[in-house]
Amino acid sequence: MGSDSIRIYTLARELQRSSKEVLALSHTLQIEATTPSSSISQADADRIMAAIQANGVDPAPPPKPPSSPLRQRLIFATQPITSIVRSAG
Repeated sequence: MGSDSIRIYTLARELQRSSKEVLALSHTLQIEATTPSSSISQADADRIMAAIQANGVDPAPPPKPPSSPLRQRLIFATQPITSIVRSAG
């Protein structure tokens, strides 16, 4: 990997996109990359950046973690015991 190449995951991080999204776009643009650790030329990276900017789509916000009953129990379990006793009485 030379200095004129970049890995898909690095490009994705710079563009605030997922590696999966950047890989899909690279396939659409017929850029040969198979995994997030694949290296592409700087010219191909510029093509991907231009395609993303042309679409004008903002990166999606990160998903919120699910609020499962287990997660709620874990949060409850991390509270100091004194606050639990006071709220029960």
